[in-house]
Amino acid sequence: MVDNVYASGVCFTKNINNGLPQWKINFTKNKDTTLVTSGKGMVQSINFLDSEKTIFKEKVFHKLYLKIKEIQKKIQHEDIDVEFIINKKYNIFFVQVRKLPLVNSKKPTPNVVKLYEKLEKKITKRKEKNSDLYGKTTFFGTMPDWNPAEILGTKPRPLALSLYQELITNHIWSLSRNEYGYKELFGQQLLTTFYGIPYVDIRVDFNSWLPESLNEKLSRKLVNYYLDKFKSDINNHDKIEFEIIFSSFNFLSKKKIPQLLKGKFQKKEIVQIIEGLKATNQKAFNNLNKQVVQIEKLKKKQSIVENQNIYWVDKIISQLNNCKKYGTTSFAGLARSAFISVDMINSMVVEGILSEKEKNNFLNSIKTISSEINQALYLDKKKFKKNMDI
Repeated sequence: MVDNVYASGVCFTKNINNGLPQWKINFTKNKDTTLVTSGKGMVQSINFLDSEKTIFKEKVFHKLYLKIKEIQKKIQHEDIDVEFIINKKYNIFFVQVRKLPLVNSKKPTPNVVKLYEKLEKKITKRKEKNSDLYGKTTFFGTMPDWNPAEILGTKPRPLALSLYQELITNHIWSLSRNEYGYKELFGQQLLTTFYGIPYVDIRVDFNSWLPESLNEKLSRKLVNYYLDKFKSDINNHDKIEFEIIFSSFNFLSKKKIPQLLKGKFQKKEIVQIIEGLKATNQKAFNNLNKQVVQIEKLKKKQSIVENQNIYWVDKIISQLNNCKKYGTTSFAGLARSAFISVDMINSMVVEGILSEKEKNNFLNSIKTISSEINQALYLDKKKFKKNMDI
């Protein structure tokens, strides 16, 4: 009965899973008004705390919010779900209003406003200027750099999170990066947590990719350029090294970097960035043998500690320290070298130096764990077990 549909959906004024006063608006921008309720369509969501501070990107959803507040007042009931349709003139039509079922919870409902205010204070503080870092502000993501969402999950257990921080994101990540010619970030932690969910601090991350040869003025300018680019399209949060920053030199760099920075950076600044990236590549390849030797040392030290007759807590501490010194530091370095290598090969294909077939033939010729397993799959069971040392 509603013509020229702009959007339609359902709004819940309480979290139906835990009873917290968090609003959720599920909607689709499609003329088919059954998509949300049927579960057939690609649904977008707006999640927020019922607060005067709530800011909506589209005014029509703020208008919807105020109209639903009127309904709550009129029927004298806070916990409702509302089906709505918005036409292209931004008129709002309510199709159905229902009371939400009560959530059975033995736990007392926390003061959500205070929790959010505490979170807001922490985020606001982290986004302020930092005298030890370049960049006017920061953002947070669960998938950039060391990708905690993929490696840990979005809600890791405390032990997993603390180990990840101790072994990698507290100090090891920056020490390894500095060995490869990037700026020293002593004391800067890559990861922060908001109520148990790990987030990468984007400003810290961007600072860690600055070649150490860049001066203070250019470093600040480059980080702010990265931050503005990230803000303009946060969908690139899992593709930072491909779409936002310059972390290595390849066969496209001399052409691509000047094109991207034209009008924003001086020619001499662009040259400094390119030369700085060349230096990081050189350090990466020079460090290869050292990292392999370090990992072999780790294996020996692990065996020695395991066979020592010492208190089990001391064993754990020793193994963690050895893992940081010889393991995760070297792993981070080798992963960097691998990224640079593949990045250079891909750029050679784009430039026509290699064909796609030549690239694939070369990569397939490299002996890896995966290639060994694939080859072993064609053996009979006895030979497979022998090859895999089972």
